[in-house]
Amino acid sequence: MPGEHLCGGGHTAARGLLDCARGRTSGLSTLLVQSATSITHICPPQIASTIFRAIILALLAAGLYWHLRVNVHPQLVYYADGITTASGRAVGIPVFVRGTEFRAGFFRRPGGPVEYCAAAIAQLCYYPCAGPAMLTACVVLLYGASVFLFRGIGFTNGWLWALAPWSALVWNYNRYVLPIDSALAIASNLLFGCAYLLLAGSSSRAVAALLLPSAILVSYLLTGPAAMLLAGTCVLWELFARRSYLVAGAGLATAIFLPALCGWWLQLVPTWNYREQKAICPWLPAANAPQLALYGVLLGMVLVRCCVAAAARWYPWTTEHAGRRLAGLSRAGCHAAAVCLMLTASVAIALGTLDRQLRWTLQLNYLARTEQWAELLERLEGYPAELYTASLSCDVCRALYETGRLGSDLFRYPQQPDALFQRGQKGAFVRGSGDVLFLLGCVNEAEHVAHEYLEVHGERPEILRLLARIHLSKGNATAARVFLNVLRNDLIHGDWADAYLQRLAANPADAEDPLVRAARANMPLHDRLAEQATAEDVLAALLESNPANRMAAEYLVAHCLLTRQPDKLAQYFQRFQQLRSCTQPEALPPLWAEALVWSSYRPARGQPVGPAEMVHPRIVQQVHEAAQLARQYSHDREALDAELAQRFPYSFSRYLLTGRSGAQQ
Repeated sequence: MPGEHLCGGGHTAARGLLDCARGRTSGLSTLLVQSATSITHICPPQIASTIFRAIILALLAAGLYWHLRVNVHPQLVYYADGITTASGRAVGIPVFVRGTEFRAGFFRRPGGPVEYCAAAIAQLCYYPCAGPAMLTACVVLLYGASVFLFRGIGFTNGWLWALAPWSALVWNYNRYVLPIDSALAIASNLLFGCAYLLLAGSSSRAVAALLLPSAILVSYLLTGPAAMLLAGTCVLWELFARRSYLVAGAGLATAIFLPALCGWWLQLVPTWNYREQKAICPWLPAANAPQLALYGVLLGMVLVRCCVAAAARWYPWTTEHAGRRLAGLSRAGCHAAAVCLMLTASVAIALGTLDRQLRWTLQLNYLARTEQWAELLERLEGYPAELYTASLSCDVCRALYETGRLGSDLFRYPQQPDALFQRGQKGAFVRGSGDVLFLLGCVNEAEHVAHEYLEVHGERPEILRLLARIHLSKGNATAARVFLNVLRNDLIHGDWADAYLQRLAANPADAEDPLVRAARANMPLHDRLAEQATAEDVLAALLESNPANRMAAEYLVAHCLLTRQPDKLAQYFQRFQQLRSCTQPEALPPLWAEALVWSSYRPARGQPVGPAEMVHPRIVQQVHEAAQLARQYSHDREALDAELAQRFPYSFSRYLLTGRSGAQQ
């Protein structure tokens, strides 16, 4: 009876699960076999197989979303523009703004439509939940397109083999490469290929010889060089499986001459993709190995299937012999083992290929861009000194200032003389330098850095926001509105720009922005030649113009410390009385006091000339001991640094005598 049959299937599944719990089965393979058998008892075999596959794929998709949300954090890539890896690869997402002018630039070149769509949906990486969901959807789309193609070329269990490109795309994500445009382009070409196989199978070879070049042409205009994947798949299939040499020749000729024709005659060439120029053919060497692996995996699997089809046509006895050998094996057991193998490989790739070092770097950049200064300093503990960049050093110094630790913990981290900020063209490659100059009051130099950054990196939201504030602080509200109107077209920050424009209409002077008011108050009152002035001159001029400029005061002292000029610090301390107001009235910060002791140190006396009442005796004793160690290890710098790193690891004395700071290397 139907009811008895249903109950029997349920008891079979229950017994299988109970046996696994008691250790009477042979692991996950047996459980999969039992589950598949019970589902088959309940439903027809075809429906049961579909349900079984859907459950596995749903679990994989859910696991991938969890992995992206918890381990990868695509939100880090959104803020990572300008960061380069050890191999020189840039990490980031493309610029996207709404408007016909921006869109028209994409639709004038091959591959532009797919790149436009990819740039739009890449903005979802800003959101912690939407970003992983979007990347998971890209993987699922690529997987579905691969399944359709594998079915079209006759792959048995294509749903299982399609996990190979799935894993290749996950490998990209783990290296913080988000090839959204490549995933969309590949999926589109796979669907084009599947449609061609369906149409060519019911058409004559003459029609197929016209259909394949047309499909390659349309695909090339929509997806760019990724159309070579469509050409390679269809040419291999026509050449080896169907032995249609005319159709294969037509497709191969189109794939070879179409890019040259579009580039030389029509001036239609592929554009830059994530600041890396695309290769004309996807199988040529590329800087990004994981993206190349996507093409290699798909073309390799198609080639294997074509070779099998060719062998079946040319040597039928080999396939018959292989079929008899496979028939003798347990089909259910082999299927379960294959499923377990693919699942294990997917999990191993997801967890074993994650670039944790790059993730650490991106996390530090994210904390700096979102102004989480205390968390940034906490996360820096243990970060390798050789990975410190100019941008990170600038962020560290600002984090120390914002948390009130610039005078005590400056040398807790690896430092360099120009760590505070960069001006001019160099500032375009130091993230955060423009913001520091703006907050200090160097509005003109901040504008120079911002425009250089705009030229290098494009219309990024953070640089548009900075330029609007710079022009508003200079009293040029009209120019500020220009940048705010551009920012209004941003999908993420458009609402902020709208609100700011409303405040600007109500208050044209400063839009009630405290940062604009502070920068305007810190602006120098006298003209000077900025190109000839040093960083020290700039900070001293700012402090003379506004004695209440606390940031300029602390940065001036930090500059003297970083350049190992304790005598200059003593001069500025006597020149600017407001330097004392930046500190506690009863004592100087330890690094300031230590530098003052060094500025007046004499072997016979060893007392500071400056404010002795604000220098703790412990600091004086520390300088004496450091000087003795310097004389003891005068010819062995490494031994001196090792001794100072052990006794006074984060002191100015160590940095002054050896030029090193941070944890001992």
